[in-house]
Amino acid sequence: ILPLIYIGWSDGILSQRESETILQKCNDFSFLTSADKKVIQKWCDPRMPPDEETFENWKNIIYEFCSKANSKQKEDLIELGLLMAKSCDDCQDVSYWTSPQTKAALDDLQAKLGINNIEAHRKLFEETEEALNSEFDVDTMCRILDDDYHDFKSKMRLLLSYPEFKMEVIKDKEVYREKILDWCKALAKHGHGAISYPKEYGGQDDMGKYCAFFEMLGYHDLSLAIKFGVQFGLFGGSVLWLGTKSHHDKYLKEIGQLDLAGCFAMTETGHGANVRGLQTTATYDKKTNEFIIHTPTHDDGKEYIGNAMHSKIASVFAQLIVNGENHGVHALLVPVRDEAHDLLPGIKIEDCGYKLGLNGVDNGRIWFDNVRIPKENLLNRFGDVDENGNYDSPIKNPSKRFFTMLGTLVGGRVCVPRAGLSAAKTGISIAIKHATKRRQFASGKGDTETLLLDYPSHQRRLMPLLAKAYALDFL
Repeated sequence: ILPLIYIGWSDGILSQRESETILQKCNDFSFLTSADKKVIQKWCDPRMPPDEETFENWKNIIYEFCSKANSKQKEDLIELGLLMAKSCDDCQDVSYWTSPQTKAALDDLQAKLGINNIEAHRKLFEETEEALNSEFDVDTMCRILDDDYHDFKSKMRLLLSYPEFKMEVIKDKEVYREKILDWCKALAKHGHGAISYPKEYGGQDDMGKYCAFFEMLGYHDLSLAIKFGVQFGLFGGSVLWLGTKSHHDKYLKEIGQLDLAGCFAMTETGHGANVRGLQTTATYDKKTNEFIIHTPTHDDGKEYIGNAMHSKIASVFAQLIVNGENHGVHALLVPVRDEAHDLLPGIKIEDCGYKLGLNGVDNGRIWFDNVRIPKENLLNRFGDVDENGNYDSPIKNPSKRFFTMLGTLVGGRVCVPRAGLSAAKTGISIAIKHATKRRQFASGKGDTETLLLDYPSHQRRLMPLLAKAYALDFL
């Protein structure tokens, strides 16, 4: 049963449903002793994940038996588990493990867990085969490149090989977007969306692990990486880093679980990356204790905003005007859709449509027509309006305040090039692997055709890029 439990924990979280399924089924297995069941109960406690040493021991045991397994055993986790059981030194009765009833009971458990598809664990066997067939120590190099997050990244590689994350070429943008949204929800369900958030809001308070997670998404589907980054990094990050406790208490848990979809509405059509030059305004109305969010002209609309079509709320960056004085760009939370997903009054959103790539991301344009929001929707860590209607900030210098605010969001700027490097590594890996198999032209009649990678011109194209990929990774 160990291979099943290993796969179950491979994403770092064993869900309550998975735990209950394993324990209920195992409780009825006549071939398990009470001591066996106690061990399995300990291993399947969702509140107590195996430590890194235990998980590594499990992996090493499974890898050892993978090297002894035949092709049939490598195609089925249960077959592999039975091989392990029959090989156990203290195995008293081999008939248990050759019984059709035992196989049927274990197959049923595997099916109930939803991991009976070979695609869910093919990576496990492929990595073993590569290691066996190579003199180069792939695992050691992988550990060096993975640095402090090797175990976490290994679990991510396995998670993204599950059938539910199978890559597809989807040409219809609406279907593609729904697939990406479903993937984001699945990752959020396992707790990955909230990795960088404080523990009291369902997170792990670990920005380094979030960056590592984003880097691993770059090896998979880049629409998923961007959508994930917008929801949990940019939108959630703006609430976390620019808001205060009241905003954290109200929004962060829902954001991390993707129960509240949001977008990061900073860029404007006419002003691009010139954030200080944004023209959208947030004017304080002292009579009603509200901010009025307004887009002055068509070109001042928010442009190319990821998650715009799926969002219920937007983190809007606007010029904050209080008592007629402009205090510079601040972020405010502006609801854009109701529970039925209909646009709220004063909100206009248009789909950016098909792009040259990343069509799984729902980019859109947003305009605001004198939209009123409560005063408490101002993300007020670096600037607030007091009960008398006066603006106040702990950072008096407007320039310093502006750059301090933007500096809190630098985590996302670190993540994007890491995912970009992952995509570049994938490309160079495909090119080199192809060059080690593809042959073209022979030196003489009857001779074997030459491998592409044996041509110096081909080496000169690929090897510097490979070296650059390693250099950038270490950097």
